[in-house]
Amino acid sequence: MVAFELDVSGFSREIAIVAAHGVSDIDSLLCVPIYAVLLLVPLPSLMVTVLFCIASVFHFYDDVGACGSVALHVAAFSVTRARGKDYGFKFMSAYLFYVHTPLHVMRLVQKSRALGCAASLSACFIGYLHPCPPCKLSLSDTLQKIVIAHILVEALCV
Repeated sequence: MVAFELDVSGFSREIAIVAAHGVSDIDSLLCVPIYAVLLLVPLPSLMVTVLFCIASVFHFYDDVGACGSVALHVAAFSVTRARGKDYGFKFMSAYLFYVHTPLHVMRLVQKSRALGCAASLSACFIGYLHPCPPCKLSLSDTLQKIVIAHILVEALCV
């Protein structure tokens, strides 16, 4: 089921890079079971989106702290209310591109996750070379579950 249909025109390269950064999860033994459970267990669409939003707030704690993460999400919500979901998504994507993804790679280096770092940087480079051609993105339940799985894997990889 498609939860959100988004116009990403003018931002496809950044979104391709952001989408690619989570490939770092392949270096974790938790990757397969977490992704498998989340992708195979049927959940109501509303529950997936609520879990996606909650996980997002927690995921950015490592970047900007608890208050910063809440403030970022409040700002994204405000942009969405004022300008629409496409602008809200681009706002969050800009944060993910300029702040989160570089910090994610730095944390991989600090944790000596060489395979995850190499996989993430390689995937991001491919995303840079081959941005998503469509100007529309379907943020489906499946894509939201993949993001939740990435957040869980990262939270559990100490």
